[in-house]
Amino acid sequence: MPETREILTLAAITFAIAVVAVLLITIVPGMLQSDPVVDYQATLYLNGTLVEDFVYNVQTSDQYNMLYRDWGVPMSLQDLGVPQVVFVNITSWPPGTLAYLKDHNSNVWIEPAGADSSAYTYVEYNAYTDEAGIYGPSSFFPAGSYHVQFVYQLKPPLEYDANYVHLNLLLASAGEHLTYRNVTIIIMDAQDVVAVYPHPPSFKVDNESQQIVLTGSSPQNELLEVELLMNRTVLTSFQGYPTQYADVVSLTTQANNAYSEQYYAGVDLSALAEVLLLVIPALFVLIWAFYGRESPYTVPHYVSTTPNKDRKPWLVNLVFDHDPTHLNKNALYATVLDLSRQGKIKITPKHVTDPKEPGFTIEILSESGVDGYEGHVLEFLKRLSVNGVVDTEMVKNRMHELSRGVGGYGELVSLKEDIQYLTYGPMPSTISEFVTSGRRKVVPFVVAGFLLCFVSIILESTLVTVSSTFIPAIVASIFIIIQSFIAISFPMSLFGRWKGTNYQERLEWESFKRFLSDHALIEKYAPQDLSVWGEWLVYGTALGVGHEVEKAMKDLNVKIPELGFSPYVFLFFHPVISATARGGAAGGGHGGFGGGGFGGGGGFGGGGGGAR
Repeated sequence: MPETREILTLAAITFAIAVVAVLLITIVPGMLQSDPVVDYQATLYLNGTLVEDFVYNVQTSDQYNMLYRDWGVPMSLQDLGVPQVVFVNITSWPPGTLAYLKDHNSNVWIEPAGADSSAYTYVEYNAYTDEAGIYGPSSFFPAGSYHVQFVYQLKPPLEYDANYVHLNLLLASAGEHLTYRNVTIIIMDAQDVVAVYPHPPSFKVDNESQQIVLTGSSPQNELLEVELLMNRTVLTSFQGYPTQYADVVSLTTQANNAYSEQYYAGVDLSALAEVLLLVIPALFVLIWAFYGRESPYTVPHYVSTTPNKDRKPWLVNLVFDHDPTHLNKNALYATVLDLSRQGKIKITPKHVTDPKEPGFTIEILSESGVDGYEGHVLEFLKRLSVNGVVDTEMVKNRMHELSRGVGGYGELVSLKEDIQYLTYGPMPSTISEFVTSGRRKVVPFVVAGFLLCFVSIILESTLVTVSSTFIPAIVASIFIIIQSFIAISFPMSLFGRWKGTNYQERLEWESFKRFLSDHALIEKYAPQDLSVWGEWLVYGTALGVGHEVEKAMKDLNVKIPELGFSPYVFLFFHPVISATARGGAAGGGHGGFGGGGFGGGGGFGGGGGGAR
């Protein structure tokens, strides 16, 4: 594949991955929202009265018979003398259902009065403590919307100084509530409110004459909280448990600044990761343009003559066929064919009873004039031989015995190491003569992806109140790593450079391979010289298209000795490649926050809307 096509393919693949990742980050959370989905409104009066309206939008019929709201602090019908939520009433609930409360001592209250005792037993057994909700005693809820209104009197911890009062109200804890699709928080008596700090800080805040309205949404299990700084006069009406501090304003500001910094750190880190994810394909193209783009060469689309007959088949396989990093099995098969063509070995078919399992003998005739790789092949054949002759049937039986442990596993391990070298061996010194690797230019992207992922995971696990803001960064960084490894999987020459005119030769070998893959062209340019057919078969095998050459030769009734065994050359080594040692491997290879406090997650309350 020409490098221009390679880089465009890489850019297209990595950009598609980026698009999929962004879609996962933006769309999937919405698709995974809870059932039911809640529309939630909380109205807070500065005398401590809190009115909550839950609209449970049940999407799946006959699955839930309890829709509830639990708290992470004690809830009771009476004042307990500690920070608590005093349950006042459920003022609105659907007809045909029972309203209930299970307080901090597991006492159950049900409205309307006179409900069957089995309802009390069911609520007592199934509900959490500090939970209020509705129960369908006769059936599960069909799909639809169910409005429930709760009224409470809050008695929270309050922090105050000479001028101001601070309240941190936790309306829903992280990890404990359904999806709040639409959230509206109304603060009444707004003239006494000095400052409002919503958690998350992304909520919209509208200041009206007598009220402050906060709007937004709260994905499933995410923190929902509002922090208020009020005039000290509120202490006369807001019944709670006040604690005096020297400077409430400073403490509130510092805590919320820290929370906002953490929150927006997650948002910004996620945005950075998503942008990097989308930009990386373009960066790959730029790196290729500056460091990997080769000089243009004009090479015919089809080449019918062997580009360089001086190249050994294994070298063509290593350098010019695929990514110039490792050999593959075709290097060994082509070398065996070439050694036969040179007269270095003699391969003779054996008479067998089953034509589906042909057998051969291989005799080594000469070792002169061979290069290093060819010498390794001959040495390997010697190891498989008996009295200088390799019998494929005997090799098969021998591998079977070695796999069973007959004679020990040492010989099998050694043979597996040899075949691994001949069919996969990296040859960096040989490769460096032809091309410089550009993979190191992709390493910074791998490092950036792993570093971003590591930092995001650490922050997500430690900054619990804003942990969800780091999830997109984690997902994006994982896909950045995937993009980087895909780039590394492309040929090492893509971001590197071919030396001299080797790139031109690479293109010529590709054109030659294209020619040998086209049966019609082979027939059109069929040579009379049998030696050329031998070249085509050997180099075609090295380039992975030997079967096409074999088919053309059979169709044209071309007869050369190598054609008698080339379709079966893989059988010579298959017993060694597939052998395994049976004795071992052979070869290489419910919660919430009960107290008050400053900053996100430190508020009084907790829990949230749920369904069971």
